[in-house]
Amino acid sequence: MSDELAGLGGPRGLAPGEKVPNQLRILAMQENLGNLLSVHRPATRLGRLALKESRVYLYDKGLVADNGRGGMGLFRWEHCAVAAKSGGWLVTRADGPKFAVTKHWTEHQALGLAAERAVAQARSAESSG
Repeated sequence: MSDELAGLGGPRGLAPGEKVPNQLRILAMQENLGNLLSVHRPATRLGRLALKESRVYLYDKGLVADNGRGGMGLFRWEHCAVAAKSGGWLVTRADGPKFAVTKHWTEHQALGLAAERAVAQARSAESSG
């Protein structure tokens, strides 16, 4: 996947002592998302006010957006499209849900580029296979 986000000794961005919620781990295993590569949290003051305990979990085969209150959005790369929009990225699922990768997330540029590459790879594997 992405070398910029592949952390040694575990996923990048996971705070010391922080654990991935069990509900999310189970979802990732059931959906066969692969390895957890990185965790992203609100980075700006506005992001922290609006998004509070939200996290984005980047996996080999998709991402999970957790709103911190039990709601999650699953984005599998083979079912997504990514569009670069004015310094951010919009990840859109075929059935409608969207997730915006903006400057309000930690390492948003690496996250957006990783999503863009992963979706392109999933599309090329789909068309060649």
